[in-house]
Amino acid sequence: MNKQQTRTICAGLAFITLTFGVAMDSQAEFVSLDRLSSGDNGITLDTSTDLEWLDLNLTTSLSVTGAEAIHSHERWRAATFTEVKTLIGKFFDLDPTASNVRETSGIDQAEANEFVSLFGATFEGAISWGRFQNSDNFAGHAIIRNDSNLSYLLSPDNYQAFNLYEPHSFSGVFLVREHLSAVPLPAAAWLFASALGIFGYLGRRRAPA
Repeated sequence: MNKQQTRTICAGLAFITLTFGVAMDSQAEFVSLDRLSSGDNGITLDTSTDLEWLDLNLTTSLSVTGAEAIHSHERWRAATFTEVKTLIGKFFDLDPTASNVRETSGIDQAEANEFVSLFGATFEGAISWGRFQNSDNFAGHAIIRNDSNLSYLLSPDNYQAFNLYEPHSFSGVFLVREHLSAVPLPAAAWLFASALGIFGYLGRRRAPA
């Protein structure tokens, strides 16, 4: 292999490495996945915890135990307070205060819009309200609002006497499961492999007889 071929291959490898790095860095922390059919976007994957979250609007008006029973064949279970708090904290890059007081600090309109779009609206298209299992008998709840009352609320308490067995008209249930699907190779990885093959072919063609 001559110097020109070596320089060509090195330049190509540098380009592919840069492209691969950019592709990896640009991966979103929260990714929409299809649940039953292509394009339904019924699941949100948190790539940092490898947990899948079922859209809240799919469990609106169900009790926590009822939602688990209906979806248990797909391995869904009620999320815990810690899991919901971690989710909200990561999504909005804050340490959410656990209380029955609506918090407005640390949340902006664009983030709230994205949360409601990803996790589903349970009321008037502007509120994501979900319950989670906080004890053997009672449920806590979390609300994200992207309307004129932009705010979030996270409560581990037995607010409004929520229990695991009673449904709520405007609230869904935070259901989670482990993400088990095989992770496909990023597009840049295929590009990298293709480039190696091309450079190898060019090297063989230009090699002296």
